[in-house]
Amino acid sequence: MNSDTLVSTDMKYDAPIVEKEVEPKTPMLMSTSLTPQMPVIIGLDPTSFGLPNGWTVEQRYRTSSKYIKKSDKFFYELGTRKMFRSLKSAHKYLKEKAKNEALEGSG
Repeated sequence: MNSDTLVSTDMKYDAPIVEKEVEPKTPMLMSTSLTPQMPVIIGLDPTSFGLPNGWTVEQRYRTSSKYIKKSDKFFYELGTRKMFRSLKSAHKYLKEKAKNEALEGSG
């Protein structure tokens, strides 16, 4: 027998039991539906969405096999680190911010 095998006897049947030490194998590739994947993130130009400088737009493709070709856009204001899931909410925030700055400047 090899040096990497262990032999013991089974007390119930008095038969030798051979246990072999096995090195771990590399993990098998699994289908994409079973393993979590990192989303593909693409940076887009914020000015093409009507956002000022200092904003970031990310387009993330979904990892679920059902929605694999779908993507979502996320809009970030870098100064405050606020995230918006829609362009409409980002524009609404900018309008409110401009309105508040105008009120503070006049008062």
